[in-house]
Amino acid sequence: MALPLYVYCIVRADAPLRLEVAGLEERRPVRAIRHQGLAAVVSEVSCEDPDPSRANVLAHERVNEAVLRDRTLIPMAFGTVFQSSGDVLELLRSAQDTFDDVLGKLHGRIEFGLKVFSPPGQSARVDAALARQHVAGFLQRLRDVCVASRCSATIGDRMILNAAFLVERQRERAFDERVHEIAAEHEELTFQFTGPWPPYNFVAIRLKRETAE
Repeated sequence: MALPLYVYCIVRADAPLRLEVAGLEERRPVRAIRHQGLAAVVSEVSCEDPDPSRANVLAHERVNEAVLRDRTLIPMAFGTVFQSSGDVLELLRSAQDTFDDVLGKLHGRIEFGLKVFSPPGQSARVDAALARQHVAGFLQRLRDVCVASRCSATIGDRMILNAAFLVERQRERAFDERVHEIAAEHEELTFQFTGPWPPYNFVAIRLKRETAE
């Protein structure tokens, strides 16, 4: 009996993909299921509800980061599992127009994360107006070196910014330099800059796990 298939991402692929990266279960190879110019990057898993352990989450990210090196992708949420290759093909068929549209919009674009913290021992809530002023200024100065930005809720008392930025690959260096320029001007704050990542924060696709006819 065939094992369930874990789906990492969707990409454009007019030819077979060579994927040399370990997935959730290292002994099971990562491969691509192709349909009319699209491909789902998958690997077999032993259950339909993988444990969201640190090791599994890192494996999910590792596969997507490997694919991201040379192609645009639509990342799937952790835990996206289908019963069979027929179901994955049905996904590619039924959502082909949506995937094509999203891949077109994401083409050549990658995500970066930026978190900013107030000084140790100082709560961002002590001077909320100053924190808001800083955030507005940072976002304004990054606007011309990114395609889009998305702010999420801050975590803890010191975080004043928790944002993701969609950046053109050819503007990666400009974006990086701008972030470091801003950080150098605000040595009292702590900047955590991460990426590049797949565009997790800029994709919103609802999937139906329908059984293939």
